[in-house]
Amino acid sequence: LDEFKAVNDRFGHSVGDGLLKQVAERLVDAVRESDSVARLGGDEFTVILEGNHRVEDAGHVATKILRSLQVPYHVGPHKLHVTASIGIALYPVDGQNSQELLRDADIAMYSAKAAGKNTYQYFTPELREKTSERLHLIDGLRRAIEARQELELVYQPKIDIRDNSIIGVEALVRWHHPELGLVLPDRFVPLAEETDLILPIGDWVIVEACRQMKAWQVAGLGELTVSVNVSSRQLRHGDLVEKIEVALAETGLAPEFLEIEITEGTLVEDTGLATRTLERLRAMGVQVSIDDFGTGYSSLGYLQRLPIDRLKIDRTFVRDLPVSDDATALSAAVVGLAQSLHLDVVAEGVETIEQLEILRSLDCFKVQGFLIARPLHVEQARQFLEDGPPPILGQDAAASTEVAQSAI
Repeated sequence: LDEFKAVNDRFGHSVGDGLLKQVAERLVDAVRESDSVARLGGDEFTVILEGNHRVEDAGHVATKILRSLQVPYHVGPHKLHVTASIGIALYPVDGQNSQELLRDADIAMYSAKAAGKNTYQYFTPELREKTSERLHLIDGLRRAIEARQELELVYQPKIDIRDNSIIGVEALVRWHHPELGLVLPDRFVPLAEETDLILPIGDWVIVEACRQMKAWQVAGLGELTVSVNVSSRQLRHGDLVEKIEVALAETGLAPEFLEIEITEGTLVEDTGLATRTLERLRAMGVQVSIDDFGTGYSSLGYLQRLPIDRLKIDRTFVRDLPVSDDATALSAAVVGLAQSLHLDVVAEGVETIEQLEILRSLDCFKVQGFLIARPLHVEQARQFLEDGPPPILGQDAAASTEVAQSAI
């Protein structure tokens, strides 16, 4: 099942158990009496189809199962929506015994999840190679968390283009694998989410970011804000506020200099829990930002209810600003929405003078991106904070292009 952990986290295990029973009933109804349905454990089920001679038969059954599971569930007072990811292995081409078939079906199932969930995938030998790499990364990530020697935070500055001042930095995690070299977040964070390793990583990021910002403040580099990204798993776990309280106490950083960035999609998943958590953080003095805004099916209703300080215009809109009227219109809409709700607004992913000038014309004055600085190692970030941003603002585009390229 896709996102079954979220059901248990939000509603409790009794509701999760009720959901599993209904899923089992639907699986039985979706196959023939001669087929076998079993629960392997947790939220994983297996179906054995006997007497099928065409490869596509298994796909037809998988499609039928997926459609059946998409219908909403009613467990007590709760209406739940849950989908599934299905992996298919065929005898005898994929395996000669039950152990091999289950292993290969499991590999195909993870491929279905990686493909976007709510779908099915047939096993192929190529998938086994990818799975081996995946397990290697997961094992390495566990080792990195325990050793605390391979993970690093880099910092990307944010500036106000009206006076070319630094207003803060965003802390971003990097992983230096001893064999693979630099592993970027888009490769290992999904694995961390899937295995709950995101929880210890997230705890470490919060503490380390607070410690570093406090060190810069003590060094006289300004009272700036450090932003950290919080995953949906951290938010749902229930102890995020306590973890932040401990981090602030241990490092001595005042709450107003910490900003939590949460993606819009995370908030849409569970506005009730999000609102309660964010209200407690705001009461402490921690700032709250919605990241990737405009990509998560937002509504004015939930924005009005959420205790937030600012919106971040998603980099996909900023990227298309010079060439797309739609991107300009969407960016203008986000700025207008933020202003109407008395929220701050920041544009991320700014890479060119043209993008910067369009944002200026839209009254979006706070930005971050390669035009200002790439994510910087600690010493590089310290130097940036001492020297200030490159002198590319307030000039015409033609005169500043050469300086901008050097900044990139």
